[in-house]
Amino acid sequence: MSIRVYSEINLHITWHIKDDLPLIIGAMKPDLYAFLNNNHSRSIGTH
Repeated sequence: MSIRVYSEINLHITWHIKDDLPLIIGAMKPDLYAFLNNNHSRSIGTH
């Protein structure tokens, strides 16, 4: 009998600050998203 195993871990990460005040303002969003996307694309095994 053949046993096939498939595993997948999906993480959805959120963070909150005190009173959920907006920390990321409009002016910083493009740079922040570019930074996160660049680091994500260089990480092995992330999609």
